[in-house]
Amino acid sequence: MQAGIELKEMLYLIARGIQDWKKNWMHVPDSFYKGHSLFIKHCFLSNNRHPNNLYDFIHLLHRPSAEWGIPALAEVFPNDASFLSEGFGFSIEADDFLEEYENPQEFDQSVMKEILLYCREQGLDEEYRKARSFLSQPENAVLTYYNLVKKLNVFENLKVKEHVFSCYEILANSLGNYRQCPHCGWTLSLIKGQWKCNKEYLCEYFQSNANLKEFSFMESEKVYRLRAGIQRYVLLTGIFEENLYQRLRQYDAILYPDIDQFDIQVQAGEKAINIDMKDYKSPKTLANVFNNKSNHDLEKYSYDVYIVIPDYRKQLNSRYVEQFYAHLQQVKHKYIKLMTERQLLRKLKEEE
Repeated sequence: MQAGIELKEMLYLIARGIQDWKKNWMHVPDSFYKGHSLFIKHCFLSNNRHPNNLYDFIHLLHRPSAEWGIPALAEVFPNDASFLSEGFGFSIEADDFLEEYENPQEFDQSVMKEILLYCREQGLDEEYRKARSFLSQPENAVLTYYNLVKKLNVFENLKVKEHVFSCYEILANSLGNYRQCPHCGWTLSLIKGQWKCNKEYLCEYFQSNANLKEFSFMESEKVYRLRAGIQRYVLLTGIFEENLYQRLRQYDAILYPDIDQFDIQVQAGEKAINIDMKDYKSPKTLANVFNNKSNHDLEKYSYDVYIVIPDYRKQLNSRYVEQFYAHLQQVKHKYIKLMTERQLLRKLKEEE
């Protein structure tokens, strides 16, 4: 158990160090050195060779973690995944790991968690719902400064408005360097001769990049886009949640009930059923989300709660659900009911 905790800390320190390193390439952050030191320690404990210099270490982080020489790492990170992805920085698996890490304050998606905590403290149920919906709309993925500020007037609470604004970053490069994603509205970048939206290329699965549009803003305008972490974990997930919500309207569906205790609540017959949507590339990473929770924290999933993955995950990996349960600790099985959207709809019909 202690080794697993230290390995998670190692990955976190490496990621934090890389984030800080980007701000000043002339100085290697202490957090990166600490992460590298823990890496060397665990290679040594496993009687395997370790990368002595930073060049070799960075190169190894681009390789599947099974090649790192730390067998125990397979318990906390997919062994067929790299930590860094050429052209994108962190791999999608690394992003998924950081999304669930206890204290990812240095990463984009932490802003959404700040909004959640603030709204819970203040009892701002409707403001939170507006924030999630605002950030889940493709038409809000890329905006001029003027339109962004204007649209933010929908929020009555100043603090929430400031937090939502901080989910955006100014587009520093020329607009000519980007195209508009036909699925999520975010920025496509030219990577190895192809226009790509995000690390996993998810949007291409839903809509072709054959006829892309340039952004219609003036070059003189300040243009803002959602931060990458917000695009991946709020915008894309929000599109799936909104689509499922619309399909469940006949069940008196409520989106983000009780300030996001769950994603959707529906009424099936005499009882309320709560739905928690999860979208992770690796079923093992998703299983670890629940493996890392205490049995006390998992109690809320025991009663009429379903964990739902988008249908396309099952289409991309036909054994996704089986692999999830294979990696889920046996003692957690009694709490978790995982299914696809299609399976959920069948289940609700049975409950009527």
